[in-house]
Amino acid sequence: MKSVGNRHSLTAMPPTEALAFQWFDTGDEAFAAVGLAIGAARHTIELEAYTCADSPLARRVREQLIAAAQRGVRVRVLVDAIGSITLPQEFWQPLVQAGGAMRWFNPLSLERFA
Repeated sequence: MKSVGNRHSLTAMPPTEALAFQWFDTGDEAFAAVGLAIGAARHTIELEAYTCADSPLARRVREQLIAAAQRGVRVRVLVDAIGSITLPQEFWQPLVQAGGAMRWFNPLSLERFA
């Protein structure tokens, strides 16, 4: 791994922005960067989350994703059903109505317990 300041990249492969990552000290810093990345996306956004709750932060990210979908970005969201068990099923409907896609990872069903 190669480091410059708090930016790091994998060195086994040619350096590219796609392989770069940045450490954040707080959630506020991390989600500000997420918002900037969503706003800058031109082609595709693929967001995966283990834990998601209906909160002001989640609604803000959802609205940013809706805006991206409305400007023609392909938006796909994958949310873990167990880690986000309290999230209402309809939470992502506005994104789907805007042209985005949402799927539950490991969806819960009674058949799994039979």
